[in-house]
This record gives sequence, structure tokens and C-alpha cells, in this order.
Amino acid sequence: MDLDDIDRLRERHPAWRLMRAHNAPLVLSFLGPYFVDENRAAVPASTIESSLDDYLYDLHRTDPDRYTNDASTYLDDWSAADAGWLRRHYPAGSDQVHYDATPALHKAYAWVE
Repeated sequence: MDLDDIDRLRERHPAWRLMRAHNAPLVLSFLGPYFVDENRAAVPASTIESSLDDYLYDLHRTDPDRYTNDASTYLDDWSAADAGWLRRHYPAGSDQVHYDATPALHKAYAWVE
């Protein structure tokens, strides 16, 4: 790999983008344990949103000005095409959005561990 290859990876690879993201500590400290450590597959939006809401509530008890968006906003951001850390989809036979972790999240979390 040469300098240009590495530079392209730094700009385009979702795991590298995650490591550079402003809210990377939040993403990794919540999604890593939630999906990777707990070995979870796809979960309904309502389930993960509730868990993230609880996580943010606990965080705000000690630091109310940190990560002030609501849980659904974070999930939308983390599953956006330009992020690529969560996959958002409708499983067959379900009318509710589900989320699951992408390989990029797994890579970034493994590196941090």
C-alpha cells in the first residue's frame, strides 16, 4: 500500500471515518457492547432506541451537555449512507425498521479494544 491508497482509506472507509467522528466515543461505547459484546443480530428500532435513550439518560446525569441529540437522531445518523456503522432495514415479514452492526463497526470496535 502506498501513501495515496492509505489516504483514500482514511477518507472513504467507514471504520476509519468512525474513528475520526466527533461522537466516536459515544458510538463505540454504546454500539460496541450492544452489538459486538452481546453478539446481537438485527434488533427492532424501538428496542435499540430505548436502550440508547437509557444510556444517554445515564450519561446526562453526570454530564448534561454531552451528546445532546435524542436517540432516534443518533440512530438515523449512524445508519446514514455517509456513516455506515449501522444497517437499517425491514426484515421479511416485519413492518418495523431493524438495525444491525456493519463490518465497519466491528473493525473499529476491535481496534479500540
